[in-house]
Parts: sequence; C-alpha cells; structure tokens
Amino acid sequence: MAAVARGRQSGPGASRGGEGAFADALAALVADEKDRLRRELTSGSGGEAPARPDVASVLAELRFELAELRGRVESLQASVDAIGARLAARDAAGDGG
Repeated sequence: MAAVARGRQSGPGASRGGEGAFADALAALVADEKDRLRRELTSGSGGEAPARPDVASVLAELRFELAELRGRVESLQASVDAIGARLAARDAAGDGG
C-alpha cells in the first residue's frame, strides 16, 4: 500500500524517476483501475447489474491483463539487470566507455 501512495503522490511522468518510481506508479495505476472496476461492478451504474457470467468473464480478462503486465515488468527487469551487469563488467575491466 505504501507503493500505491507514493505512486499517487508522484503524478504523471514519475516513471522516469528510476526503477522504484516506475514500480510505484504501476502499483498506483493498477490499484486505481481495480478500484474503478470495483465501483463500476458494485454500483450497477449504466442500467442493470451485470449477470454473473459477465462478471466472471470480466475478472478473467482482468487476471489475464495483470498477468501480461507482470510478464512485461519481469522482462523489463531482466533487461535492466543485464544492462547493469554489462556496465559493471565494463567498469571492472577498466574500459571506461
């Protein structure tokens, strides 16, 4: 929850503040979307409340999208780690540039 609060406080463009800021912004985005969907599903706005199969399909789609996001974040993290390792190896070798 602390990451969500930090992400909400930082505002747009905060993902440029580094790896931690990106994770905080992503956590805030996911929390906001989850809250919006919860309000939409429980309020019954827009006419009749959705039928149970519709809710189940929406939740299945949401789970899929979250899994996709998780995969992309993990892929980005692996790329950042690889770049960091290359830079560390270059610095250790004394190439300097």
